[in-house]
Amino acid sequence: MRALITGGSDGLGAAVVRHLTQAGAQVWIIDKTAPQTNPSLRFLPCDLAQPDDLAGLPARLQQAGPFDLVVMSAGINAVGPFEAMPLTTIRNLHAINCVAPILLAQHLLAQDLIAAGGRLIFIASVSHFTGYPGASVYAGGKDALVAFARSLRRPLWADHRITVQVATPGPMRTAHAARHAPPGSTGRGRACPDRIARAILRSKRRAVIVPGVASQAMALFGRLFPVQATQAMRKMLYERLV
Repeated sequence: MRALITGGSDGLGAAVVRHLTQAGAQVWIIDKTAPQTNPSLRFLPCDLAQPDDLAGLPARLQQAGPFDLVVMSAGINAVGPFEAMPLTTIRNLHAINCVAPILLAQHLLAQDLIAAGGRLIFIASVSHFTGYPGASVYAGGKDALVAFARSLRRPLWADHRITVQVATPGPMRTAHAARHAPPGSTGRGRACPDRIARAILRSKRRAVIVPGVASQAMALFGRLFPVQATQAMRKMLYERLV
């Protein structure tokens, strides 16, 4: 198997890379910084916030592809009151979380760099199932990926037998999550990235993957009691930030 992972140097992306390499897959990583744990991995430096960097990726990947699995895992967060968020922060969030995976998917498909019968997975967020006060821009970009994946799913399956999926994990024990957590957070309720990665990789046909018991409970709560779920999220994040 040949796999391409964005954001594969850290967090959930790195966990996906670990599982794939342990299974014997050939893995290519797209990220700004090289992975620290395994420098021998195939690494393509790229600033996903820069359209010119993105446009040049297919040419650099021609000899590596086509890929049997592509995981769009790169993502960043920013928290705080929306009305006080700097414009540069909003633009950067959408550039990396939303625009980059869409443009990269377009480039890969146009160059036939996703193999027939392959999988294309977008990493969104469990915030898809509930309001996310305190991280509204992040939630908006991730929700856009859900709609984008849904729109691609049938055409790509019909024409190329490519399975398009979206995963909606909740908070995980990563350095990035710790940086954006409200004061006093211990991280005890956050999921292990390796468990989430394993659940995502094992769900080979499910259109929307909700990995982990905590995420499944949050998604169910959001579906059944949307107002109460958003109020709970407000207390857990927004009210602890302001």
